[in-house]
Amino acid sequence: MQSKNKISILFLYADYYSIHKKTLDKISQKFNDKINIKYALSINNYNPNSVHADLIISTVELPFNLPSVIINPFLTEKDITKIQNKINKLIAEKNNRELKSTILDLFNEKVFYSNIHLNDKNRIIEKLCRNAIDNNFADDCFIDDVFAREKMSSTAFQNVAVPHSLGNNAKKSFISIALFQEPILWDNKEIQMVILIGVNNDTRKIFSQIFDGLIEVVTNSNCFTELIQSTDYASFTDKLIKYIDEIEE
Repeated sequence: MQSKNKISILFLYADYYSIHKKTLDKISQKFNDKINIKYALSINNYNPNSVHADLIISTVELPFNLPSVIINPFLTEKDITKIQNKINKLIAEKNNRELKSTILDLFNEKVFYSNIHLNDKNRIIEKLCRNAIDNNFADDCFIDDVFAREKMSSTAFQNVAVPHSLGNNAKKSFISIALFQEPILWDNKEIQMVILIGVNNDTRKIFSQIFDGLIEVVTNSNCFTELIQSTDYASFTDKLIKYIDEIEE
């Protein structure tokens, strides 16, 4: 795990540092791939207003409400489990925040349709692609690339179609959404949502994570039902964020 994605740790101890160094070393070795020990301080020298970390691991009870794990001065297996659970929770929350931020960066109201009045697959693809091109998300060749991908195999599954180009050739990565109040036929499947995806090289490395998170939401039946009832861009993105949170919990 890259250092920027690791959980920063503040280690607090009650007495002399030398007594607790062995415990700190064990924690550092055990969770080396997930944490970065940022500070190790005596509780008497700690000022919560000036020293900050993602997680406090302390050998003494704390008089303030911050993300923390209280452990024994001599580390036990129970302590290790407590630390592990808390670290995993914080990593999931951090990944969730990053996922939501990145997904919302890819959405744009200019390429969102709450109730598009078309029922032909090719016309829908052309309209969404043309709108993306007109708004400077892609070049003219993007339409041909999307149709070329559709000829290979259907991009529809469950109630969703996800047309996309064969390459990472968008000017700027984007996700265009079209919602349908009534099902339309996409190849041999009935769908009510089209997610047109354009990928630029800048985000291709993280796109798999973005795509997986988005698809997990829209293929959840409860989430999907609520999302397709969205009447505008704001309500759609609000619901999407809410459901990402719920799925991560």
